[in-house]
This record gives sequence, C-alpha cells and structure tokens, in this order.
Amino acid sequence: MVTLWTNAATTKSRKAFQAQLADARDLTPAAISQIEAGERVPAFKTILAIAKALKTTPDDLMGIETSQLDPSLQELSGLFKDLKAISHDDLEKVKDFAKYLLFQRKSDQP
Repeated sequence: MVTLWTNAATTKSRKAFQAQLADARDLTPAAISQIEAGERVPAFKTILAIAKALKTTPDDLMGIETSQLDPSLQELSGLFKDLKAISHDDLEKVKDFAKYLLFQRKSDQP
C-alpha cells in the first residue's frame, strides 16, 4: 500500500488533495484513491511521479526502510542517487557493464 495521506483531516480536504495530486500527475482522483487504498498497484513511473510531487522518495512513499534492503544494496544506494548526475551515454555504459558482470558470473558457475 502506498501512503499518500498521513494527516487526520476531513474527507473534503482529502478529496481536494487527491484531485490536486491526480491533476499534477495526469491521473484521476479515483486512481489516486485506489493506489492509496491498496486496490491498485501503480506503475513504477507513477510512483516516481507521485514521490516527486510530494517531495519525497519512492521508498518513503511506500514505507520501505533502508534497513530492509539487502546489505549489498544498502552499500550501493548512494551510488544510485549519484547516477542521476551522469549523461545518458554514461548510464548506458553502466548498464552494459552490469550486464557483463552478470554474464561473467554465470559463465564462471559450473
């Protein structure tokens, strides 16, 4: 479930918030409500867009704590944040290198 609304406020305020968020993200208020209620699983790009609109991270939005991540991923989390600053070509090189490492790993296994 994605937590978009954490304040105990009136239904009217909540509906206004959902409408505002929906409008900003090209969704319907009903879609926002369904995502919030856990009745609909949003696409990752929708999660990113909602997180951006709310000025938070996808992890915070979905209630994922860094401590829940695999330790090797925790170590890389800072690197992933820095990848936003590199060019598209360099990002493609990073992806290709990751694929190469996975291929090498599979080749080394009996």
